[in-house]
Amino acid sequence: IYTDRFRGRIIFPLYNNFGKVVGFSGRILPRLENDNTGKYINTSETTIFNKSKILYGFHKSKPFIKKENNCLLIEGQMDFLALWQEDVKNIVAVSGTALTPSHLQTVKRVSDDLIVSFDNDEAGAKATERAIDLAHELDFNVRVFVVPQAKDASEFISRNPGKIKGLIGSENISALQFYLTNIIKDISHPSKAEVRKLLEKTLVLYSPIEQSRWIKEISEKTKMSESVLLEELLMIKKKQGKYSQNAANFPAVQEAENLCRLDNLVLEILVLIFIDKKNLGLVKDYRSYFPDDYLPIIDWLDGKISSQNQPSDLINLLEMKAALKYQGTSQEKISLEISFLLKELKREFFKEKREKILRLIREKEKIGDTETVTKLLREFDEVAKLVDN
Repeated sequence: IYTDRFRGRIIFPLYNNFGKVVGFSGRILPRLENDNTGKYINTSETTIFNKSKILYGFHKSKPFIKKENNCLLIEGQMDFLALWQEDVKNIVAVSGTALTPSHLQTVKRVSDDLIVSFDNDEAGAKATERAIDLAHELDFNVRVFVVPQAKDASEFISRNPGKIKGLIGSENISALQFYLTNIIKDISHPSKAEVRKLLEKTLVLYSPIEQSRWIKEISEKTKMSESVLLEELLMIKKKQGKYSQNAANFPAVQEAENLCRLDNLVLEILVLIFIDKKNLGLVKDYRSYFPDDYLPIIDWLDGKISSQNQPSDLINLLEMKAALKYQGTSQEKISLEISFLLKELKREFFKEKREKILRLIREKEKIGDTETVTKLLREFDEVAKLVDN
């Protein structure tokens, strides 16, 4: 017997990023809502439909998001349509599934700024917290818009037509302010557990500059000194096993495993040299793998460039990162970590070189230059061996 799994629901077509229908989502009709029935159901996953990668409305809103360099992330299709009618068009909806890194990577291609506005209830607050953490890991600038006196955007719009667009622009708050409001009950007397939870949120921040700003603001709001907060942060990191004797468990190494660029890896190495300049000796054999832009920094750390010519902006960054990540770490552990990271740097250097050769091979194949392709293939094999070793 055939049963329509979408019965009693409003059906929304789901499009991929190119505007092609790849599936459907069904929202339960309001009169049929109850605690035992899911609010949304989606098409079963297929080779062309993966709900963890599809954002509702992105094929329509992409140019508006790109133009504004700002994306409003909401929960459902009804909110999307209501906001679109209010001329808020830089929006996407998660569409009845949990937010994933793939969703955010789609947005990241067109915008670095994200405003999260999920349902104004306990479940929505938890989803907002998760969205903030995921977005920070991808280096988004994150803010939050809490819909005033309504469960969600569509409910607010039905009561207050023509007002929400201005409120989104003027009433959004920083991610940290959202956490301060939701985590700490009494800001004048925060508990140890509340402060610790706040500090844990700084660990997912991609940027060390942003980490430093958060520590400073938490210090100002809680009336606790930055040094005390940094000590507590170090304890949290130790408790989480970030300083294991095994070098592969060090925080910088954990980041290095997922690097797609040399720059972040080089920065970690420079931080470690900044802490203990005795490690400069380890760098000499790896100097050729550093991008040219960073060589003056190494020379300055080695005393070959006068203090008058020191790169002050980068030095400030190194100081902040050193304080946040490595305060209290022994010289032995620092030496172990820098040795590991230098090997990773060499491997990353050859990975990038391998990719460049691969691109050249494809270009030469297109124009039929078989002689050059043969030479490049030999070079590719040699570099690939260096990467694997």
